[in-house]
Amino acid sequence: MHFQGQPEAANERLADYALRTQDPWFLFLCEYLRGQQTENSLRLQAGDNPENILMAFTAAGFWAEGSKDKKIAMRFYRRPSALFWTTGSNTTSCGSASSG
Repeated sequence: MHFQGQPEAANERLADYALRTQDPWFLFLCEYLRGQQTENSLRLQAGDNPENILMAFTAAGFWAEGSKDKKIAMRFYRRPSALFWTTGSNTTSCGSASSG
């Protein structure tokens, strides 16, 4: 809805979703998208969890696109891949087994 130029409706949907979900991660993500949390707090909350990192930066990128801010959207979209390809701990979990 935000991407379609309906920011008020998008915020209403996020508020409704936040009332119905109990998962702390998704509640936090809703707060971020609604402007109640900072980007830095989003990064801290995502931590080192690959699923959270991917979810957070994809959602933030799509939200930025809805705000017609392509530069910010691209920064968000690039962030997860940069994290996965520059840290050794994340690249080793992608299927290569080592013998000990």
